[in-house]
Formats: sequence, structure tokens, C-alpha cells
Amino acid sequence: IVTANFEPFIEMSGLPFDVVIGTKLKLPEGKIVGKNCWGKEKLNRFLEKFPDRDQYQLIAFGDSAGDKELLGSADVATWV
Repeated sequence: IVTANFEPFIEMSGLPFDVVIGTKLKLPEGKIVGKNCWGKEKLNRFLEKFPDRDQYQLIAFGDSAGDKELLGSADVATWV
């Protein structure tokens, strides 16, 4: 999952995601580390984790303005 939500919250949710890419949060202080994983930053973080773009098909689903860049880079994009 690639989300603007805080990584620790998604990781602790119990949802079965193999990879969580989100806004980094320093605990217990609750301070954002780096940039919010939204918009262009969402795409940047995804490509940082999965750089060989010609080696896989990207299928993306989005439901907010912050998903626009990731959807634009996807082979198959679905606006939900």
C-alpha cells in the first residue's frame, strides 16, 4: 500500500500488506520525518522502493487528489 497515512498506524492495523509506503512518523514524539507521502512524493517513494519500472506492471487504485501522480504513472489506473 502507498498512502499518505502514517506508516506505524497502517503497520499496526493488522491489515495484510506486504509493503507499507507512507508518511514516516517518529514515535513517541509524533513528529513527521521527511515529507508527507502525498502527490508527487507518493510516486517518488514508490519508485524509490521499486525502481526498475520496466520490469513490472503497475496497477494503481486511487480516491484522492494525492493519488494523481501515482495513477498517472501506472500501466492500469482506476479512480475509485
